[in-house]
Amino acid sequence: NLQKIRKNLKISPEFARVVEESENVPTLFLIPHFSLMEMVTLVPALLSPNILGKVGVIYRPFENKSLERWVKKTRERFGLSLLSRKQGFSEAQTILENKGKVVVLFDQNAGFEGKSILFFEKIASVTELPGILAQKYNAKTYLVYPKHKGFWKAEVACIPIEGPRESLHITLSSNQLLEDLLKSNDSQCADWLWLHNRWKTQMEPARYLQLFFRKPHRNGLQDSLNFRNQTELRRRTQFWIRMPNWLGDVIMAIPLLRAIRAARPDAEISLLIKQHLAPLFLRTDLCDNIFEIPPQGPGYFKFFWDLRKNYPQAQFLFTNSLRGDIEARLIGAPQRFGLKLSSFGRPLLNQVWEKPSSISVTKTHQTLLWEKWLKHFGLNEKPDFSTLYLNLNPEEIPEPTATNIGLICGTENFSDKRWPIKSWQLLINRLLLFYPHANILLFGTKKDASLTNELTKNIPSDKIINLAGTTDLVQFAARLLQCKAVIGNDTGGIHLANALGIPVCVLYGPTNPIRTGPIFDAPKCIIQPQNCPPTGGLSMELLHPDAVFEKFNTFFSELGHF
Repeated sequence: NLQKIRKNLKISPEFARVVEESENVPTLFLIPHFSLMEMVTLVPALLSPNILGKVGVIYRPFENKSLERWVKKTRERFGLSLLSRKQGFSEAQTILENKGKVVVLFDQNAGFEGKSILFFEKIASVTELPGILAQKYNAKTYLVYPKHKGFWKAEVACIPIEGPRESLHITLSSNQLLEDLLKSNDSQCADWLWLHNRWKTQMEPARYLQLFFRKPHRNGLQDSLNFRNQTELRRRTQFWIRMPNWLGDVIMAIPLLRAIRAARPDAEISLLIKQHLAPLFLRTDLCDNIFEIPPQGPGYFKFFWDLRKNYPQAQFLFTNSLRGDIEARLIGAPQRFGLKLSSFGRPLLNQVWEKPSSISVTKTHQTLLWEKWLKHFGLNEKPDFSTLYLNLNPEEIPEPTATNIGLICGTENFSDKRWPIKSWQLLINRLLLFYPHANILLFGTKKDASLTNELTKNIPSDKIINLAGTTDLVQFAARLLQCKAVIGNDTGGIHLANALGIPVCVLYGPTNPIRTGPIFDAPKCIIQPQNCPPTGGLSMELLHPDAVFEKFNTFFSELGHF
């Protein structure tokens, strides 16, 4: 009854004044989806008769005829007229022509037909209808909403949309007012229907790694930036990337990190990466955040469970293991992307590209295979193979006192990739004889220290500097930058040297340089045993030191390094 309505619903003085001033003036009321928005249909019962004049509410009719009849009856009982979207907007235009009022629910996701603008600094799709109507009929426009006052109690409030009555301005201003309202009032924020998900047009899996606009004129991002006095998109859409476990694979993923970053300038990139690899990425601009993966043991999986509180939007896995998939499921990103290479399924991921049988793993570089995977999900940007820049302090890069030739004699994992110690000794002797003014820098991990110690035992020379086990990853990179060239096994350090722009000679035997060769835009030389297939398969013992020296010497002489 009317008494109960007046008890539960009040009219704010601002809205009452707007109603008086808008008599016989074309007016648009834009209503967001708050929990008590249906109470707005009761407004005519609280005002003087006929003061509102003709009021039409644009709505989407229900398919269920019984429900539709009930909705129309309850919403129209106090004088409002429901205007079906399915019948076009001619009735709404007639009302505005006759200086009436039209109500529009304006805050739903408008799909690919909507205008792409920024809402909460993320790309959202919004309707342009209010702006089009306001501009065409020079209509006053207001944001009208129920201000929560208690249980089933509300006050009808309004905010005028100031400025020119132009379509773009109305579209941007109305959404900015709604954003400001949600930010400033916890109660209104809790009341809004977030399930509409205005951002989902940029979440289609097939286009996830691009900013997609079905029609160019629907792209309002630059207008939105100008309206907000911003020069570029802010990175608010959370993309998490699970990096590989080995240094070499991590380096080979870098060109694609750059491509993702360029393709989605709105994405905040967070890396999940092993602890010993994280310091290197802290010196780059490849990501915004780093989560260091702890060693396996008690509490390992709890670490990932706790990360779900960060609510990432998507996670991309460069790993191909059940453990990595479990990690992703625990983190709980709504979209989890992975690459399927074998019969091993990936049921814990929900966006998986299975490598076609037409693509040969042995004849496709790992980076280019990853590129094909990401292309399936919309990546159009090309991998960036340019030199990796590290933000090092001047004191972190020791001044070279002579020509340095780096040698990486160990391997991270597969011992068969390791050239024999005797072969390294013969090569070092040739290098010292041919380049008497050069220093030989030996690199490696702590595990490689025993190898390099054994290697230098029978070569008494102050020209050999054994750094194995004495540097962390950043110090290792800084030392590599001192080198004119690096010779090494197929291991992570040689990929890092290649990424840093240092000329490299890489020794391959059993492993496949087509799949895991250095790929950055820097001079490189692949050396395999005589008669070795391009895809590898022979023992490192068949690689003769004289052949390695001759190829190394020829390659770098042609580059003018010596």
